Amino acid sequence: MRVSDQNEVEGIPLVPDPSAARLDERHQQDYRAHRSQLVQWLLAFGKDPETAEGYAHRTVLNTVQRLDIFYRWAWETGRIHDQHQPRRR
Repeated sequence: MRVSDQNEVEGIPLVPDPSAARLDERHQQDYRAHRSQLVQWLLAFGKDPETAEGYAHRTVLNTVQRLDIFYRWAWETGRIHDQHQPRRR
């Protein structure tokens, strides 16, 4: 699996600009680590973990893009209530 820099896995962005603008550095690091693990798992095992068959690259890209939109909505509407909720800048 190719992790090209700290903000991409296999060309899939980990912390898109709209999320980066909302998160402080510590939350960006947590979000990047979470999404890196998620992307790697989806590519390697997501479709069928028992046979280690992952989803196609485009499917993973679409999935993580939709998840990022959902996370931002949850942050903005207060739907995520825990100690890791980012503060507005």
